[in-house]
Amino acid sequence: ALRLAELNEYVLVQAHTGNLLDKEFLKSFSVVVVSDETLKTKIALNELCREVGACFISCQVNGLFANAFCDFGDEFVVSDTNGEQPISRMISTII
Repeated sequence: ALRLAELNEYVLVQAHTGNLLDKEFLKSFSVVVVSDETLKTKIALNELCREVGACFISCQVNGLFANAFCDFGDEFVVSDTNGEQPISRMISTII
């Protein structure tokens, strides 16, 4: 948490070592970010975040592959400026 806090001194960063699925604990946040948890735990956390009205962000990095999932609730609207599909590329060489 200390290294992450160095990115922005105006943001309070804390590491929680207790039960992640504590609904009362989650109520104190507007955004919950989780990494390196099982899919089962991520799904349970997302469901709890929806119940308490918190946004949920999940990220995972596995070697060269990464994924991110964001759930900002049913009221969140995406404003797409051009309507085009996202671009996906494959890396063929790393030097």
